[in-house]
Amino acid sequence: DWLHGIAELTSGQLETSLGALLSASKTYAAIGDRLRSAESIVAALIPLAMLGRYTEALRHGKRALKVLDAAGSELTTGKVELNLSNIAARLGRYDEAERLAIKARDRFNSLGDPRLAAMAENGLGITYTDLGRFKDAERAFVRALDLAQIAESDVTLAEVEASLANLCRLRGDFDEALAYFESSRERFERLGMPHQYLTAQYEIAAIYAELNLSDEAEKMFAKVCPGLAKYKMIHEEAAARAMYADVLKKRTRLQEAKRQYEKAISLYSAEGNQLASDWVAAKLALMELGRGDVNSAQALLARIQDGTRRFENLDHHLLTRRLAAEIEIALGRPKRAVKILAEIAETANRGSRPQYLAFAQNALGEAALVEDRTERAIEYFTDAARSIERMRGKLPGEAFRVAFFADTTQPFANLVSSHITLGELENAFRWHERMRSRALSELVESTRPHERADSGETTKIGVTRRLREQLNAVYHRLDREPGGERSRLEIKARRLEAEIAKLERRAQAVEGKTARASGNASLNVAALQGRLGGDRVLVEYFEREGRFGAFVLDQAELRVVQTDLRKKDLENWLSQFESQLRTFRHGAAVAGHLASVLKKRTDQILASLGERLMGPLGVDRSAKSLIVIPTGPLFGVPFSALRFGGEYLIERHAICLAPSASMWLGLAGRTAQKDLNAAVIGHSDQAIPFAEDEAREVAAILDSREVLTGPAATTESFKRAAGSAGLLHVACHGLFRADNPMYSSLQLADGRVTAADVAKMRLNSELVTLSACETGRSEIAGGDEMLGLARGFLAAGARGLIMSLWNVSDRHTIGLMREFYTAMQRSANAEASLQSTQVEMVAQGLHPYFWAPFCYIGS
Repeated sequence: DWLHGIAELTSGQLETSLGALLSASKTYAAIGDRLRSAESIVAALIPLAMLGRYTEALRHGKRALKVLDAAGSELTTGKVELNLSNIAARLGRYDEAERLAIKARDRFNSLGDPRLAAMAENGLGITYTDLGRFKDAERAFVRALDLAQIAESDVTLAEVEASLANLCRLRGDFDEALAYFESSRERFERLGMPHQYLTAQYEIAAIYAELNLSDEAEKMFAKVCPGLAKYKMIHEEAAARAMYADVLKKRTRLQEAKRQYEKAISLYSAEGNQLASDWVAAKLALMELGRGDVNSAQALLARIQDGTRRFENLDHHLLTRRLAAEIEIALGRPKRAVKILAEIAETANRGSRPQYLAFAQNALGEAALVEDRTERAIEYFTDAARSIERMRGKLPGEAFRVAFFADTTQPFANLVSSHITLGELENAFRWHERMRSRALSELVESTRPHERADSGETTKIGVTRRLREQLNAVYHRLDREPGGERSRLEIKARRLEAEIAKLERRAQAVEGKTARASGNASLNVAALQGRLGGDRVLVEYFEREGRFGAFVLDQAELRVVQTDLRKKDLENWLSQFESQLRTFRHGAAVAGHLASVLKKRTDQILASLGERLMGPLGVDRSAKSLIVIPTGPLFGVPFSALRFGGEYLIERHAICLAPSASMWLGLAGRTAQKDLNAAVIGHSDQAIPFAEDEAREVAAILDSREVLTGPAATTESFKRAAGSAGLLHVACHGLFRADNPMYSSLQLADGRVTAADVAKMRLNSELVTLSACETGRSEIAGGDEMLGLARGFLAAGARGLIMSLWNVSDRHTIGLMREFYTAMQRSANAEASLQSTQVEMVAQGLHPYFWAPFCYIGS
């Protein structure tokens, strides 16, 4: 029975293991062997604790201790003390947990057993973590790691790494947390310990949720929760469901979130864990408060406070105090709220909890604004923003930084608004830049090979490469197969994409920083004005108090202009404009009166936005070039086609789009290449039959020696040619993926080149022209991070891009590209050449559908 119980425990069969071990204890007791009976009970404490049967565990454990003490069995006594310490910690009995863990550790050290001593140090570290004694916890975990390595125990190493990862997560050291979690998960996977592997998976899902990687976290929790239930790991299942609910809440699926919170409370209650049950109740109360149900939140808080006064868990205390502060704010009692928020800030700062510190600092700033203490509010917001930047700076890779920053920009927005209120426009502009396209800026800054690490080609290089090859083969078939088979291939492609993304995140987590987080932290406004010179004006849009405004910067001054345009107005406008494009596209062959009617209607729509978005800015038409930095849905606006004052914007200025002013300044500061060797690639299919004709015509104008068309236009030849081209022109079918924008792609002869593929390349191109459908479309994540082909090419090193916002007939595109490159031969200025080409098409009376999708991005 004893051997069977241990074997079942190792394989995760907790109920079977427990039954066998208790049976062994009874058998030994029946034959009068009290010591072995007690030793069997010691082993049974592990499944009892994992099953959440704490009362039984404590009863059996204390009974066994008496027998072991009488027998003088130091080793087994220490094991019981260790197990009872872990149970006491789960129940919030931290004094008892600490005392028992220290006794167990000292016994194991005196016995010279490094593995068990490591386990005791790990338990002690967990207790100190819960108490917020992070320095003591770290010292205990470091000792545990050293002992586990001496013992050469992979299981113990994995357990300590998971504990250390949780400590790092709580104090905002996300790079170390991710690395330790991944190392722990891989060890448990190799060891074939399914219950421990599941625990590691839910802990990784928890940090993904905290970093705002909600898609990934939701998928992981959806798999992990049933697995934990299967193994009857009540405590871990309850914790996973509570954090799963957090993700669902963030995604506004509130009823589903409530069910998960209530399930977690029920599980914790079943194991008699009041502390953890109240922790989940506080989360549920915050959700109810967010829905406007103050009464429910107050009732839950009253119940929680009655329970948690007995406990000392720092994280639970801070969560409960946050709930109390937000209730006071909802009830219109700011003075009470400020008192609680100040307490949270002090406690979080003392306890190294930057997440709670940033929340409290921002909330204190908002309270100061209510009292018209704007300067004091700015101090609070600045502290909050710096807390967030410190956490962000510790994230190991692009995907993590983009996701984390998307949900943490409020202090930055508050700083922008507050500085504008005080008339401190340069400060407002600098803070706005610090919340824009940070991750992309860091990638662009770090394109030098010695600073860039390729997360896809790291420790998982072989597996990742094979998956990429499989994915490209699926893409190749997908672009040629009919209906039913196509659906099956699309599902397979999505699975492969998800697996590649997962491996790349793991590689980033384990291998550390890929580009130092800095981005837009020190924009030099004077240097920017100097680079603009006397003939350029920069317009950077922002949202404030529900309306769009803009920073307008020229060589002489910085102004702020507030428009009356709201986000909902813009979304309605975009819908109307897209409807007009569809109408014209379906009737593009029409001529005469109907065509002019459609153009007139479209022009009216373009004027309705142009007058509100550009008219108030007061940009003098003497400015030759307008640099536009959009925000949010403004990235979808065809600025060149906006009308005000009776003309299109492109007739007044050449237009350059950029993700941020900092990035434009960095790109503009690069030394321009004089001799541009051109590479031209074209691939036709049924959707765009004239793409190869366009490629040959462009190649003739550019006198290009590198011309790849037909079967020669492969993904590998594209990568080879693009890597050495100073000017790159690609004419092919393009696909924008709103569901997964970094898998937006260019379709070539043997498959697709995705935005993610391009971002891993090294380009030295002055100009990349993507004469393909929708190549200029991007998904805009929080912090105005562009996700799509534009991001891929800028990250790879391109200085300027010409891309399209919507599908255009390739027959008409040939003419536009012919005129553009002819103009380029005269001026070598892509921005001005695109303007002259589009103005000529305007003069011909052409509908904006034909010329307005093409935009210049970069510098």
